[in-house]
Amino acid sequence: MTAIWGGVDPIIPLRAVGLLGLWNRDARQEVVAEADHGLPYTHRKELADAIRAALRG
Repeated sequence: MTAIWGGVDPIIPLRAVGLLGLWNRDARQEVVAEADHGLPYTHRKELADAIRAALRG
């Protein structure tokens, strides 16, 4: 499992990183610091890089 978080997302706050870690300690988590909830549209390159890194393991 991989989760990619926006660092300034007002919809899904960054504090959820810890909760996901409790639920699934094997989850890979990446944070795009300056991204908000529009991350797939506003930070396409960073999102693609995080997905590639997750697929490479």
